[in-house]
Amino acid sequence: MTGDELDRAAEWLQDRGNAVPVRSFPKGLTGVHSPGLYAWWTDSQGAEELAEAFKQPLPLLIYAGQAGATRWPSGQRSSATLESRIRSNHLNGRISGSTFRFTLAALLRETHDLSAEAAGRLTRASRDTLDIWIRSHLMVAVFPHSNRDNLLDLEEAALNRLDPPLNLDGRPATHVRDTIRDLRRVLRRQSVRSGVNPAAKTGGYRASRSGVSAKKHPASGVSRELSQLLNDLNGQRPIHSVGQGKPNWIVGFDSSSVFVETNASRSKGNSAQAVPNEWIVESYQTLMSDGFLDRSNLGYQASHRSAFIFALLAELADVRVEQSPIRLVWKPSADAPGSP
Repeated sequence: MTGDELDRAAEWLQDRGNAVPVRSFPKGLTGVHSPGLYAWWTDSQGAEELAEAFKQPLPLLIYAGQAGATRWPSGQRSSATLESRIRSNHLNGRISGSTFRFTLAALLRETHDLSAEAAGRLTRASRDTLDIWIRSHLMVAVFPHSNRDNLLDLEEAALNRLDPPLNLDGRPATHVRDTIRDLRRVLRRQSVRSGVNPAAKTGGYRASRSGVSAKKHPASGVSRELSQLLNDLNGQRPIHSVGQGKPNWIVGFDSSSVFVETNASRSKGNSAQAVPNEWIVESYQTLMSDGFLDRSNLGYQASHRSAFIFALLAELADVRVEQSPIRLVWKPSADAPGSP
């Protein structure tokens, strides 16, 4: 990435004249079948409605991001384009598939009577309301960039230059961003209270103090990916803590808990330790809604089993691990099978 590339990208995205109403997306835009950067703009009425939560005005350029960057450090290539990312994740789909969409829902929850159900989904009526609001007030500008390998660097530099107020991950703390995180937690907890369980659809195994039985236990789901992960790990390979690399074995789970053994518990002959599903669900949804998980936003109760919870969530495909301090960062893949 060169300074000239950054200058051209920032200049293009911060010019409102390059943004088009999303009600007719992608009409009026060129290069949408390529990877690149995008910037979301709102009209004056939309800015006023969003700003009600902060009691201070917002600029009209509210959010920016990228589509199609190579995933580092794995080097996994993405086939996502500006059109697929904007259409599939921002204009449609679950709020869990779009940090921007989740933030809009959190900010408009009270004024537009939005409500969530399990798995980071709005109710059908709330989803329709949010879709109408987005198409009534928002515009998007795109900046195609063919080099997928340095697109993340270009995005970071552009965000430093533009500093859109609704971007959260890696951005400096502000009153607006602190308020957004609080409101997202309210919306996320609304889903937790609905009675979700990480052992989704595929079922779990009932555990007891004397061991783990093979009896299947029906469960309602929070995430197909998380549920499948629990089933794949149950009684199989260990997962390792992201800090010290210590092994944890999942030996069963039921409707309330996941049962975990460690080297220490095995050497002492102790029974498996129960990690409440609620702690896992809340941590998982914090990761989805905030875009990251570390000590600053991990729930107080979940902090008692943070090593296992971080190890488990680090196994998810779209999660990367940062060290010093330990931090999980969620980067949803727009082109992954089954993406919303």
